[in-house]
Amino acid sequence: MRKELMEMERDLKNSGFEIEVNSDGGKNNFYEIPSSVTDVDDLCEFLELNFSQGNILKSLWVNKGNRHNATNPLREAKKRKHYYDIELKREEMKNV
Repeated sequence: MRKELMEMERDLKNSGFEIEVNSDGGKNNFYEIPSSVTDVDDLCEFLELNFSQGNILKSLWVNKGNRHNATNPLREAKKRKHYYDIELKREEMKNV
C-alpha cells in the first residue's frame, strides 16, 4: 500500500503538474518529502535509489543518532566511500 501511494504522488508530479519554484535561494517545494514517506526505506524507494545509493543514504541516516552498536562514525564514512566509489564507476561507464 505504501509503495502504491508513493508511486501515485510521483506520477502526479511527473504528469506535468507544475511545482512552484522559489529561485531566490529560499526554501523550495521540490525538497518536500511526501507524507507517505515514513522512514528511510520509504525515502529510498520514493527516490528510486539503487542498492549503492540506498546504502549511502542509510549510512548518512545513522548519523542522526540511530546507530547500532556494531558501527561507528569511521566505519560509516568508509561504507559511504565504498558505495560512492561503486556509483562513480557506474557513472563513468555510462560515458565510455
